[in-house]
Amino acid sequence: MEPEIEQLNEVDRFIILLMGAKESEPIPGRLHLQKEIYLLQDLFQDLARDTDYDPYLFGRYSQVVTDELEELESSGLVTSRDGLRLTEEGSAALAALKKKSSKREIEKVEEFKELLNDMTGDELLAFVYLSDPDQNSLETESVKYQRIIRNRKQLAISMYRKDKISAQKAAEIAGENFQDFFTELKM
Repeated sequence: MEPEIEQLNEVDRFIILLMGAKESEPIPGRLHLQKEIYLLQDLFQDLARDTDYDPYLFGRYSQVVTDELEELESSGLVTSRDGLRLTEEGSAALAALKKKSSKREIEKVEEFKELLNDMTGDELLAFVYLSDPDQNSLETESVKYQRIIRNRKQLAISMYRKDKISAQKAAEIAGENFQDFFTELKM
């Protein structure tokens, strides 16, 4: 029996798709979920319209994502035990949602989860903060921004060595000239 998925909104849909990506590997926690959805909403207008991200203590934050996650937990589709994961009912909803989702949506959700899910919290914040075109608001709102900025080079090197980002992106995150950064990486 296919679950009722018509009542799920766009945010619910992407949360479930994200949790089902990478063979339903758990999302480490709410920070990862917030940032993964934040980056996805840059690609999908309907998701962006519904998420309403604002500057907050750990960078961009959506109360809508938090509320929808709690609703999905209350409805029995998601559990937060040992990371954020789908329940059996959530897996059934995922199967139904995949049939109604575009190939591009599924591919991008898989790509983002593959890229971000096993980053440390600080790596994730560095990636998101230092890729954000509006870093000025982060500087005043985020409680971790200054620490991330102080450690940006080490975080960039770590992400590069994990094969999460290119040398060019690592240099950008490190805040350094590509040639100098790349020369240092080879040492």
